[in-house]
Amino acid sequence: MQKLFISIILIFGSFLALNAQNRPKIVVGIVIDQMRYDYLYRYYESYGDDGFKRLLNGGFSYENTMINYLPTYTAVGHASIYTGTVPSIHGIAGNGFIRQKTGEWVNNVEDITRYAVGIDSTANAGKCSPKNLLTTTITDELKLATDFNSIVMGIAIKDRAAILPAGHTANAAYWFCSKSGKWLTSSFYMKKLPNWLKEHNEKTVFPKKVDNTPQGNTITFEMAYLALENEAFGKDSIPDFLTLSFSSPDIIGHNHGVHSEEIKDCYISLDKELGEFLKYLDKKFGKEEYLLFLTADHGCAHNAAFLDSNKINSGIFYEFEILKNLNDYLKKKFKKDDIVLSLNNYQVNFNYPNIQKIPHEKLIDACIEFLEDLPSVHYAVEQKKIAQAPIPQVIKECIINGYNREYSGEIQIILKPAYYALGGGYVVSTHGSWNPYDSHIPFILYGEGIKSGKSTQQVYITDIAATLAELLKIQKPNGCIGRPVYE
Repeated sequence: MQKLFISIILIFGSFLALNAQNRPKIVVGIVIDQMRYDYLYRYYESYGDDGFKRLLNGGFSYENTMINYLPTYTAVGHASIYTGTVPSIHGIAGNGFIRQKTGEWVNNVEDITRYAVGIDSTANAGKCSPKNLLTTTITDELKLATDFNSIVMGIAIKDRAAILPAGHTANAAYWFCSKSGKWLTSSFYMKKLPNWLKEHNEKTVFPKKVDNTPQGNTITFEMAYLALENEAFGKDSIPDFLTLSFSSPDIIGHNHGVHSEEIKDCYISLDKELGEFLKYLDKKFGKEEYLLFLTADHGCAHNAAFLDSNKINSGIFYEFEILKNLNDYLKKKFKKDDIVLSLNNYQVNFNYPNIQKIPHEKLIDACIEFLEDLPSVHYAVEQKKIAQAPIPQVIKECIINGYNREYSGEIQIILKPAYYALGGGYVVSTHGSWNPYDSHIPFILYGEGIKSGKSTQQVYITDIAATLAELLKIQKPNGCIGRPVYE
């Protein structure tokens, strides 16, 4: 009995210690998928006063926030924001990646031991969890710091954008199934949907292509409102954490391009809804009682044809065509079929059962020779020998940070500026490179304890979680390499 009493006192004492500092009732993390930094200002005159302008004028904006790894994709970005580390450490090496030993394709949040909750339980859309994420997130660390009493929830149209930010210990993560037009989750989190979401699914008919329109942002905000009204966010002195990711800008950007009217309309609409959401947070929690940050997982390149028509060098790396030609080239040299399995993630992924008797150094040299002869390729470098590669240091660091020995290919392909890879399916433009159009992202802090201002000091996507840890007075995620950048 005495031990129990002491334990209760210690737990209560830990809560008092956590809340001895001024801490927000809730942290709201907003990630806008494919938001280039310049979107803050390109459409500035079209924005109202209550959305992006309010954050820029009333919050602290890091104007020179860069992504410091490759490839710059959605899953990698969300993982890096919330873990404060890079693919080499957190293990999310792409939206999908190849287990190099077996050649097995791995979806970033795939977990076949789980089942869908909220739609047909056999649907692949629900066979998900954060198990492939090797490190903790800032949301996990908040849970640990409060003896798991904080509420943590992730919401996004994309599964990876809901799951990875919410971390391993979240109360829930919800994402949208375009096939059924319903919100769902995974058995990793719960056996059945809460009543509020079940009722929402039953009474609402969502267009199945909603993710390709600004309405995708609208239904994401609707989910945020529902969660904040129906769960106990901000009800006590223990900080909670809601992660929101807006996936529609990415889908619209891929389908219509950076310079399109569609992407402009998307951001003007998003600005208006963001303004309404900030007003709601003011009323719900109090203007000085919440902490919000806004950032992006990556940017996007301009359409190559658009740049070419404006006399700017650009082009396309046709992934599947080049893969076929590379394998034909290698077959002539080494008398083997299908030596390269994939060029996914701008990397050469070998088909290891087919190369057992081929001298490895000769194979590497042959691949590099072929690739560097292509008009779209700037460099092709062996990952394990990157320290000796004669390439700029900033690119070298991105390659090192992105290389995961279990999931990354042996050769990294760096395309020339304004070139990008296209595989199956048609898109107007894409992302994935080290270049500023893909790697320069917004990062704004707003709310409790944040003074207004701007900094042009270079900071990195990995600094976001470290900064949040400092503001919350909790431990950094366990693989974090970032540093706090707010004083």
